[in-house]
Amino acid sequence: MFKLNAKFSILTWMGFGIHAFGTGWVYNISGLWGVEIELKGGSLVRLGTDEPNYLCQAIIDSKNNIE
Repeated sequence: MFKLNAKFSILTWMGFGIHAFGTGWVYNISGLWGVEIELKGGSLVRLGTDEPNYLCQAIIDSKNNIE
């Protein structure tokens, strides 16, 4: 379904807001950390957050509930 790449640093040039980058999208309204999700087709989604560990766990829990 997807591959979850745990926390990474949101670089300053990525900034806040929703915008495209390279092979995916960044959604960041808060925080200097994020979680990267690699979708089945190889594209990336980066979600900005102040608490990447909690976000990772929520994504994992949601995925387990679907399967």
